[in-house]
Amino acid sequence: MSNGFTVVAGSANPRLVIAIARELGIKVGACTLDRFPDGEVMVQLNEPVRRKEIFMVQPTSAPVNDHLIQLLAIADACRRASAANITAVVPYFGYARADKRHCRREPITGRVVADRLQAVGIGHVVAVDLHTPQIGDVKGRPCLIVDDIISTGGTLADNIRVLLSAGARPEIMIAATHGPLLESAREKLYHPAVREILVTDTVSVAEKDWPRLHVISVAPLIARAITQFLADGSLDEVYGEPQGGKPARRVITHEAAILS
Repeated sequence: MSNGFTVVAGSANPRLVIAIARELGIKVGACTLDRFPDGEVMVQLNEPVRRKEIFMVQPTSAPVNDHLIQLLAIADACRRASAANITAVVPYFGYARADKRHCRREPITGRVVADRLQAVGIGHVVAVDLHTPQIGDVKGRPCLIVDDIISTGGTLADNIRVLLSAGARPEIMIAATHGPLLESAREKLYHPAVREILVTDTVSVAEKDWPRLHVISVAPLIARAITQFLADGSLDEVYGEPQGGKPARRVITHEAAILS
């Protein structure tokens, strides 16, 4: 199966890449990643990629700029080595929140990153859950807060206080796609009303002794997306949407308030 394609890993989340390769039944492509004495990124592909489909897996989590430059460098190395096509699998897409201008004198950094990805020869980008806004009604209910990112935990801590002050029951669950979980996140979310926190492994999660935190792997989802690319198929199947019809829907009825 791997003769015509290669999965190449950056250093941001090696465990996720190994899990994806296991789902696909292949080995991760051989690549040396290092730094020059002044901190510049050094990349060396250790196997031929000529005429192959390349899937470059690298979430751009903290340190965001380091991981972004590494992704660009690996993609450029693959392009110069005559890869047939390069797909960037970026489970956590840094700068996705900067997708519009709030005033006249600021950049749209998400667009800057997208332009750079295209410039180094990346033809497709696969991401998991780009940035989304928040809404919802909570009085007298347990709450499930659905978010895309937990970084410092400050926004969620504020949400928890607002929910409780609005009469929500002290039975709060948090589900987020990305869990960078920077230094203060655990302290801010260590609240008696928080029963459980669910994140995926789009970002390597360092917390090991946090009983309320549970990590769910997206490796099977990404592996299915790669398989669909190789079969020249639609990603609708990955999303649970049948071709030529309406999206499949599952309705769940309960008494919890869901904020997403």
